[in-house]
Formats: sequence, C-alpha cells, structure tokens
Amino acid sequence: EKLKDLGADPTVLDNVGNVPLDMCKAHEREEMEARFLRVFGPQDGQLRQIILQAAKVGNFLEVMHFLRQKPYLVHTQNQHNGWSVMHQVAYHGGSAGLVAALSALGATWDLRTNEGKTPAMILQEMHPGSHLTIPGRDATVRLEVGSRVLLHSISATVEAVLESVSDQQATVRPHDGESMTVPLWRISPVQALLNDLEVTEASGVPCVICSMPVPPRWKLSPACSGEDHPMCGDCV
Repeated sequence: EKLKDLGADPTVLDNVGNVPLDMCKAHEREEMEARFLRVFGPQDGQLRQIILQAAKVGNFLEVMHFLRQKPYLVHTQNQHNGWSVMHQVAYHGGSAGLVAALSALGATWDLRTNEGKTPAMILQEMHPGSHLTIPGRDATVRLEVGSRVLLHSISATVEAVLESVSDQQATVRPHDGESMTVPLWRISPVQALLNDLEVTEASGVPCVICSMPVPPRWKLSPACSGEDHPMCGDCV
C-alpha cells in the first residue's frame, strides 16, 4: 500500500517481459499475488492504458478526471516506449497550470523514456521557444535561493521559500512550517503559475483540467455536452 501511495507501477516489465504478478505466479507466491490484486485491483492495468491513450491524443480533461480520483496512477509509463503522462504534456505543450496540477498529485518530472528522454527534453524538441517550466533537474537553473517556490505533495500545494538546491533535492521552508528537504521534482517556481493567472484573471470558476481560474464572462460552446466543464485559455 505504501508503494502504491508513492506511485509504484505494477504493470512495469522486467528484462524478459514479466510484470510483478507474473513473477508471483512463477514462484508460486499466492499470498503475494493476492496482495497485489487486493491493493491495486483487477482493473489497474486497463485503467492505466486508458490514461496513457487519453494523454497521447491530448485529452487531458479525461486524464485529470482519472488522476484526481486515483493519483497513484500518475507515474504510469507505456510498456513499449516508456512515455508517461508528463512526457505527453511536454509533447503537446501543456499549460503551466496543468504542470502544477500534476505536480500537486506527486508527479515525477525526471521519468525517462526508453530513449532516455525526460519531459523537459521532449518540450525542448517539440516547442523550442516555449516559456513553460518543467520541474526537475533541468529546472535548477531557474531556481534561486531565497525565491518563492511551490511545494507539491499528495495532499496539497503550498508556497515556500527555497533555502538550498542541488541536482537531486532542495531544502524549503513553508510559510507556516519548519524547513524540510524534498526531492527536486516536488517544487516548482511560483512564476510558472503567476503567468497563467495573468492570462486568465484572478477570479472565476476553476478550469476543469488545471484548476486555474476561468473568467466569469467565458461561456461554454453550444457544441459542448454533459456536465459543465469550463476550461482556461491555455488548456483549451
């Protein structure tokens, strides 16, 4: 259960193409097999494929719908090429709000594809002029000691002051707490969110994808169906 909370993927393959459940069966570890099924559920693999496919075609409305219900799925990677939701966000040039929303769910931005590419590398290839900030090792040059940053955890995103930073981790001090050392991917520059706020204004209903405010004057398209799903300009 702890591994699940940290985002462990039980569908990842070893060098001969086996998932953990296959190894349990091969070694006749029925009790361990039952634990995997009880903790992750029998539909885990199918749901991961739905999320990856939605991300591939840029349907982050569906992606965030599932991930907000089951945030532990955020680190799922394609078994064949290693691409994750975060790589697809970079490929499609997602908004800073979407990056922050995924980070708040505990997303790791240092995951690599089978070719060794991080989301930041994909972003640079597909959108070389983009001002989007991808958290992680590649973002260290944008982080300055003493600056305000966002600290992302599974339960909440809070503002903090950056006290020190290295290639692997950072020490931050939340405004209402004590200093703590966290993995680098747990923080992102405050400016990334402020840019979106300037575009969408500081009031209105939240975007259904990234939760950034949508101006009250914006209207849904007549072609929309189902429940209301207001979206900010970047996510549109």
